[in-house]
Amino acid sequence: MEQRRGGCGLDDVRRQERVTLSKAALLIGIDDYPTAPLISCVADVQAMAALLSRIEVGSPN
Repeated sequence: MEQRRGGCGLDDVRRQERVTLSKAALLIGIDDYPTAPLISCVADVQAMAALLSRIEVGSPN
């Protein structure tokens, strides 16, 4: 099998690409519903946010 030179093969692209990983979470907690208010959604979201901020050691997220 003949190798191509000077082209942009997949291996060339893989060598050149730099991958930056990021993590994000959208947490929504709503307690205040007009017909059926809830009591712990906001507290649950705050607890989850605190947990997620501690998961990645060395990173504040």
